[in-house]
Amino acid sequence: MTDDTQALALGLRRRDPELLDRLIEQYQQRLYRYLLFLTAEPALAEDLFQETWVRVFERGHQYQASSRFESWLFAIARHLVIDVSRRKKLASLDELSEPGTHPRSSLLTTAPFRCCRHSSRAKTSKRFNSRC
Repeated sequence: MTDDTQALALGLRRRDPELLDRLIEQYQQRLYRYLLFLTAEPALAEDLFQETWVRVFERGHQYQASSRFESWLFAIARHLVIDVSRRKKLASLDELSEPGTHPRSSLLTTAPFRCCRHSSRAKTSKRFNSRC
């Protein structure tokens, strides 16, 4: 541990706004490019950029001076991207589970029901055919 990392950890624990300003200035380009690379959406990357720094400010006491600040910062950003992608997946699954929201849902409800005896897979199983 160097004196710089110890001073950084102490400043984050104290929630030093000047330290945060210096860190934002130092890492803003790299962090934004990293988030843009992960999300491919400029607006989302900007939102996550801001949220990353909010988390740094709120959770600065969790920073361990034994590790590099940059690694900790980019891990926070990466976890935020993961959280957003999980929320998007859950939202898309919710949309699929709602009746009438899927583009093919009308096909599913209006298509005639086929008995399994007409299926080529069902013909290979006598037990399956006997259930129809």
